[in-house]
Amino acid sequence: MNIAICDDSHGDIEFLKEQIKYVSRDSDRIVFYEFSDGRELLEDYKSYDMIFLDIQMEGKMDGRQTAEQIRKMDSDALLSFYTAYDFPASDIVKVRPFSYLVKDRNPEKIREELETLMEEARRRQKDIDVPILFHGNSCVIPSREILYIDIFDKGCGIYLTEKGVDRVCRIQSTLGQDIQGNMVKSSKRLGEYYELLKEEGFAYAKKSYIVNLYHVIFNSKEYITIRGDTILNVARSKQKEFQEALGKFWGEYPGGKQ
Repeated sequence: MNIAICDDSHGDIEFLKEQIKYVSRDSDRIVFYEFSDGRELLEDYKSYDMIFLDIQMEGKMDGRQTAEQIRKMDSDALLSFYTAYDFPASDIVKVRPFSYLVKDRNPEKIREELETLMEEARRRQKDIDVPILFHGNSCVIPSREILYIDIFDKGCGIYLTEKGVDRVCRIQSTLGQDIQGNMVKSSKRLGEYYELLKEEGFAYAKKSYIVNLYHVIFNSKEYITIRGDTILNVARSKQKEFQEALGKFWGEYPGGKQ
């Protein structure tokens, strides 16, 4: 697991590393990358499993500015602020941190929050590749980059996150199809996708579509909102089943509510 820590205090970095090792099941497999300034982190940016950012740093770029730039490059990065401030400002919330660790907080409380972060990082590592088939061509996309899948034109429409759209656009000519907004077509049937993804946090909201529960940000009895402010109806016949699946998912993976 690759973990980046960006903080201008060497002592705070060492303390955080010790707490991460304490809660980790496999600390010998963790590789830490240390940065004292946001610009350093961005210049050496890679796909880290977790990124910790101090908010106020002495360098040229603080944690908030760094987070904004990371979100432009990697909309799904697992960000956590590690700071002396005891509450997040509104401009901090906009970059969607998964958690907010306060440095002076009781170490036991910090370890509890780190355990949740580690569990989410492990879950993301388990993302499976989902095949997209079209006119005999195929590609795969990580399940995390799918918002929902519905029945479309004798196959399916797969609705993607911004990161998923960018990924498919890079191979668009190979796949041989146009992307309609954030949707790409596939000749596979919805039932096939459900069988592949039902253990990965996907559930039927209607007979005509399955939803990636990770991306649900608001839930009511009759409809849900997913990232990107897309509102989807939950069929009456599916409400009990869907609510149970979502409740279980949010219980096991608190990050799904972020």
